[in-house]
Amino acid sequence: MSNEISPNILGNISSNEIFVKLKVYLYLIKRLWLKIFVIAIVGGCIGFFYAYLTSVKYTAEVSFVVEEGKSSGGLVSLAGQFGLDIGGGSGAGLFSGDNILMFLKSYSLTKEVLQSPYDSLRNYSLADQYADVYKLRPKWAKNEKINKEIFFPVITSLPYTRLQDSLLQTIIRLVLKNELLVDRPEKKASFISVQIKTKDELLSKIFCERLVQKATERYIQAKTKRQKTNVDRLQKRADSIGIILNNRTYTNASDL
Repeated sequence: MSNEISPNILGNISSNEIFVKLKVYLYLIKRLWLKIFVIAIVGGCIGFFYAYLTSVKYTAEVSFVVEEGKSSGGLVSLAGQFGLDIGGGSGAGLFSGDNILMFLKSYSLTKEVLQSPYDSLRNYSLADQYADVYKLRPKWAKNEKINKEIFFPVITSLPYTRLQDSLLQTIIRLVLKNELLVDRPEKKASFISVQIKTKDELLSKIFCERLVQKATERYIQAKTKRQKTNVDRLQKRADSIGIILNNRTYTNASDL
């Protein structure tokens, strides 16, 4: 007598199992439909209100490499004897090490970026766009102490009023605390990452790019200023030597 089970019997068994399971699932759904319905409604409401209250934010990121060079003490001392400043002798400079991280998050650099133009069509700054995006102006207008809308023009013949400057400081603190992130991805790496996260896509892009641009401009100014100082010192020494040589030439010529 053979103990093998025919494929037809196996197929029937599988179909029966599936049918039984479906009956059980349908029974459970029929019995618990109200609970399932309530859970679905509550979950949908939670998701809706979370999406409504949590606004979309756009992140812009710029990464760059900081080239850190070190000058030997002997070379710095030798150059110092001739009145030259080649840097590196008295510790890290402003744009080396972790100093660059603090500089990119500095109050003065953030203020300079916020006061720069948002577009070329209007006298409209990044600070103005930030105030509009985060609906700060209506809040200022309702405030009893302010009681008006405040703007931050790019081009002005007069300095900002005390109220303008105070509100601009508020924006700067918000940016530094909530929106701006400057980090070194790896402790020993030379890469610096700058991220800005705001509710406006174009504002994030412009702010991030301009922050790095302003930092680069200051770096170039610092470097060229140092080199110009060295050139001026060398020129002064050359002029002094030229005067001495001319005087001796005139003296020798008069003695002939």
